Amino acid sequence: AQTIADIAGLQAILDASVRSVNVTATLAEINAGKTLVAGVAGKTIKVVDYTARVSGNFASNTSVDIQSSNGTPVKVGVLAVAALTTGAVLRSSPSANTTLGAGFGVPVGTGDDIVVANVGSAATGGTSITFTINYVIA
Repeated sequence: AQTIADIAGLQAILDASVRSVNVTATLAEINAGKTLVAGVAGKTIKVVDYTARVSGNFASNTSVDIQSSNGTPVKVGVLAVAALTTGAVLRSSPSANTTLGAGFGVPVGTGDDIVVANVGSAATGGTSITFTINYVIA
């Protein structure tokens, strides 16, 4: 028979598994900010890999950032506008004009979402970015 300890142990194993989500953020959603991975109450999210597929040529902004939803956000990745050209595929492994933030590979704040945020002036020109985020619940 299973015990509560067995179930708790199973939950710990499931939490430690890498999960993946694909989310497309339109130009308007990038400018407004969009949740890519919803936070979990009492838990943290650790992003272990990401890919961003760009549609359209972005302009006017400084960067599109993947970050925590905290009032003082922790950056996971910074995608400079120079990299945001149609057909570009940007990865967390070295890509031109992308930078890993302090929040990559470490847990962000408890309960925080992972969001996409526009930095600088409102982005123009681009159509969307499709993000694949691989993460662990910790």
